[in-house]
Amino acid sequence: MSKIKQYVIWNFYGNTFQTVLLMIFTGLFIFNFELAAFIVIGLDLLAFIAFSYYVKKKLNINMWKVKSIDLVADERERDILTKVNAEQMQTYFFIGILAFSWGLLFFSDGNVDFAFSKCVFILWVGLASFLPGYRFMTLWYKYDKEY
Repeated sequence: MSKIKQYVIWNFYGNTFQTVLLMIFTGLFIFNFELAAFIVIGLDLLAFIAFSYYVKKKLNINMWKVKSIDLVADERERDILTKVNAEQMQTYFFIGILAFSWGLLFFSDGNVDFAFSKCVFILWVGLASFLPGYRFMTLWYKYDKEY
């Protein structure tokens, strides 16, 4: 397995775990459990540090200085990375349109329940955090025929 494929897999699982912790933090903070929310942020920070350390030791990649184009080994991987990054723009556009439409929903009418808007915000934070990593991994496997 190539270095970039290992990095894509580890990055997906690390980001998924951090997304779950971010959603827990957002829910706790919005519903006024500040101390528990900051404990969850501390756990999220520790998880990121552990993930960075593991990737540095296992894959020999410094996460603070890495650019994905530097990890490719050949032209095939470079082409896959270019295709995936081009299609990734659709994901970010979808997240932006979703945020804009939900924003119009909540700011256009005063009849929307505030607790409901909090729950929708938590859902949006989860989608905005999880969807790009998920799309990156699925698009990578779509274009990489050697897995």
